[in-house]
Amino acid sequence: MKRLSWMRWALLLLSGLGSGSAELWAAQMRPVSVEDLAGRAERVVHARVEAVEMTRDDADQLVTRVELRVESVWKGEAAATVTVVQAGGTVGTRRVVVTGEARYVPGEEVVVFLVANPRGEWLTLELAQGKFSVTRPTADKVWVANPFHGGDPAPGGFRPASKLPMTLDTLRARVTEGAR
Repeated sequence: MKRLSWMRWALLLLSGLGSGSAELWAAQMRPVSVEDLAGRAERVVHARVEAVEMTRDDADQLVTRVELRVESVWKGEAAATVTVVQAGGTVGTRRVVVTGEARYVPGEEVVVFLVANPRGEWLTLELAQGKFSVTRPTADKVWVANPFHGGDPAPGGFRPASKLPMTLDTLRARVTEGAR
């Protein structure tokens, strides 16, 4: 009988943890350019996440409502606050995860590409691709990134052109170009 390597044992162990606390997931997404996102979005806002609430909707489905305090509007029109609705969330012991969905954290600074659903609720366009997280490592540096664009401005290592560091000003210019 052939001995299994430690790597195979680890994979077997992880595959059996379906009911445990380990969470393994993957998603395939087609990268969408910033310009395409901007062209398809009804609204693009630079905002701060005020609150994230997980609840049940009228059909008893788990949903997450994200309240954004708008700092500036890059495309379309928006009130001082915008509520984004996402499928899934955790309520009590029930949890629904939508793979590839954007994750929002209270206090986080973001740029979000939005579209309305038939009920008039705002959704993040193209799941996680429609949300850019904003980081401010120093007073004069403002960087943005999502799963396919922007990246760590620290030097070193190979990265594809789409993952080169992107500033907030560069993102805004690309949104303006794509919205034309």
